[in-house]
Amino acid sequence: MEINAHYDIVVVGAGPAGAMAATYAQKFGARVLVLERSKSAQIPVRCAEGVYLKSLEREFCIPSIAIASKIDKLRLHSSPTSSVLFTKLGKGLILNRHIMEEWLIAKAMRRGAHFIRGAEAIEILHCENEIRGLLVRNHAETYTVNCKVIIAADGIESRLAQKAGLDSRLSTHDMESSYQYLVEMDNVPADTLQIFHSTEFAPGGYAWLFPKGTTTANIGLAICADQKHGLCARDFCLRFLKYHFPQAKIIAEVGGGIPVSKGMKELSRNGFMVAGDAARLVNPLTGGGIHSALYSGKQAGLVAAEAVFYNDVSSCFLSKYDRLVKAKYYSVHEVMYSLAQRAKKMQAKRADEIVQIMLKIPQNQRRASLFFLYLLKKKPLSFFKLLYGMGVN
Repeated sequence: MEINAHYDIVVVGAGPAGAMAATYAQKFGARVLVLERSKSAQIPVRCAEGVYLKSLEREFCIPSIAIASKIDKLRLHSSPTSSVLFTKLGKGLILNRHIMEEWLIAKAMRRGAHFIRGAEAIEILHCENEIRGLLVRNHAETYTVNCKVIIAADGIESRLAQKAGLDSRLSTHDMESSYQYLVEMDNVPADTLQIFHSTEFAPGGYAWLFPKGTTTANIGLAICADQKHGLCARDFCLRFLKYHFPQAKIIAEVGGGIPVSKGMKELSRNGFMVAGDAARLVNPLTGGGIHSALYSGKQAGLVAAEAVFYNDVSSCFLSKYDRLVKAKYYSVHEVMYSLAQRAKKMQAKRADEIVQIMLKIPQNQRRASLFFLYLLKKKPLSFFKLLYGMGVN
């Protein structure tokens, strides 16, 4: 790597958003550099690694080597002894996300992108209010990388958006603390996603088991950052694991934050764009962010490439990216945010009541729409109470 190297586009972060951005940013022959802070691709990912297949396969190709399990069932637990199984909710995947990321980066490199691991972007360089590049630290060396556009895809901890003048701040109410164990144990239902609503183990959030085959699973939880009661997410997760899965052998563990806000007001400025978790594009209700990371990364790369080609990296030109992403996610996320606020307050009794009602519907008919129709017909008072509780008014 030469000091004062010149690129058209620098992508900061090699997760799903960054890898997609790097692949598509090379349109029109743009010179692209990817900087990744972590020194190893094998570190545990802070992600349950689940995606809904229908929304994914229309837009992206996931290599078979990155698929750990195929999911077509969901079991919802409202208490240790009460649960309901759904079999008509569509198909999903549990990924080996680090393999998917390596595959995407390799694809970007085959197209000509340069990739540096263990490199951290520590400062944005400006000249007359225009972005000119980045100050980068790689091991003990610090150097300058000049560029026309920066795409920040470096996760929830990213500070580049603030340095570029965008407001990416999060209140504690719009943050969830998560912790997850990768475990080995016998007889994991490989086709079933399991969700646990538990005010005891996951206050303000939920716990999960995402299978990665019949003997491996991601088991974790997310809790509301302002409902921790003096405990950390790891404390809650360890208690949950020991209570529900005492036979599990821990292979790896990881913790982190999840942004669950409505999204940022601006996603770009002159010469700067933000994507993925760094852009606060996580679904506020589910905490899922892989699809939005892939989509926002792709669109950021394409718009950045066009900006370089037309020699116009102004806020006005790059705002095309804002419009694309907001049209795709913001209206849905606003509804999900409202539902999430209600869900945080849902008591265990109400969750158990919903499960008991669902159990009265034949298993092969358990769809969300039929649940509401059943409730309206059989228990209209509960129907309207539920709608109010979910914020539909």
